[in-house]
Amino acid sequence: MAKLNEEEFEKYKQETNVPCIKVYKREVEEDDGRTTFFGTEKHLKDWKLEEADWIAQDLSVCNDSIELFAEFSIDEEGIKEFLDEINDEVGHWRSK
Repeated sequence: MAKLNEEEFEKYKQETNVPCIKVYKREVEEDDGRTTFFGTEKHLKDWKLEEADWIAQDLSVCNDSIELFAEFSIDEEGIKEFLDEINDEVGHWRSK
């Protein structure tokens, strides 16, 4: 499944009646380098609370990011597409 905007994603879920999921990628700049996390919409709330806590502690979050990484249906084809995206991402890490 190609990346869809919010409206397209909701329409796809309704039309296909196949459960879908969004996966987000979070990158955090730390003293010893960057750390990457993957999570669902459930993780976003915790990540944003953690970021607010760091800001309250006067820690910099200017190089941190959270972005939509992938949207996929929870069927065999969707999971295959998601794993392909993860493998591509990890391949980029190795080539750096």
